[in-house]
Amino acid sequence: MNRLFLLTIAFELACEDLDKESEDANLVSDSGNPNLTIDTASDTAVTDTCGVSVLTYYPESGSSDFFYRDRMRFELSELDESATVALRNESGEIPGNTFIDGPFVWFTPDQPLEPETGYIVYISLCENEEIQEFTFQTSNYGLPITANLEGKTFAFNFGSGRLVPEEFQMSLAGMVENNILLGIDKQDGNRLSFISSSSLDGNFNQDYCVVSNDTFQDGDISSPEIRVEAPNVLFRSKGQDLNLRNYSMMMTMSPDGTQFRNGYWSAEADIREFALLLNQAS
Repeated sequence: MNRLFLLTIAFELACEDLDKESEDANLVSDSGNPNLTIDTASDTAVTDTCGVSVLTYYPESGSSDFFYRDRMRFELSELDESATVALRNESGEIPGNTFIDGPFVWFTPDQPLEPETGYIVYISLCENEEIQEFTFQTSNYGLPITANLEGKTFAFNFGSGRLVPEEFQMSLAGMVENNILLGIDKQDGNRLSFISSSSLDGNFNQDYCVVSNDTFQDGDISSPEIRVEAPNVLFRSKGQDLNLRNYSMMMTMSPDGTQFRNGYWSAEADIREFALLLNQAS
C-alpha cells in the first residue's frame, strides 16, 4: 500500500569526509560520514612568539553554534608535535584527547559537551612557550525535543549512508539520485511510528510506484539522539526496485524539530539486485 507523506520539512544535515570540511544547509548532505559534522572553520591566523601560528579554528572564536558532539580542529602554520589542547567550562576541565596529524591538531572530548554552554579553549604551542585561549558556546542541539513531530518527513540521500559491502557503495557513487523519505506517521508521547518511501530521481517528491514500508521499530524521542530500524526498506532508483536490508537510521534532532544533524543510515545490499542499475549509464 502506498501512503502519502503529507508534510515535508527542510532539515539540515552537516557531515564531513575525514579529509575535508563540509557545510550544507540544504535538506541533505552528500559526504556521508556519520562520525563527524564540521562547519567551515574560521581563517583568522594568529602569530605566536614561538614562530608557530594558528591558521584556522573550529570552533571559531566567539561562535555560539558548535555542535555538542563534534571534535575540534585547529590548523597550524607548521607541524608542532608538542601542541596540546585543553578545554574548560565553569565546572572545570573537560577530559579529552589531542591528536596531531601534520599541521592539524584535533581535540576529541571524552563525552559530548553540554548544549547551550560556554567553553574556554587553551592551545599550547612550542613546549608550552605560547598558550592561546578563546571562548565559544555550543548550540541548542542536545536539549530535549519539545516539538510534536507527527506528520514530518526526513530525507536522506545515498551519500549519507553506509552500505555493506562498502566497495559496492563506492561503485554506485554518482549513480543514485533518489532520497530515502522517512516519515513520522504518529507520535504518542515519546514514541514515534515511522513509514518510509523513495523519492523520484533528482528531487524530494515521493515516488508513488514504491510501496511504503511501515515495519520500523518505534523511535524514542526521550533523547535527542533518535534511532530507528527496519528489517528491510524498499528503495527505487532509475526504475529499479532495490532492497536495503537491516536498515538503521540515526540523527540528532533540534529541540524545535526543524533541523537535524549527524544524520546517517546503514544497510546491507545484495549486489545481484543492483546489477541492472550498475549496467546503466551514469
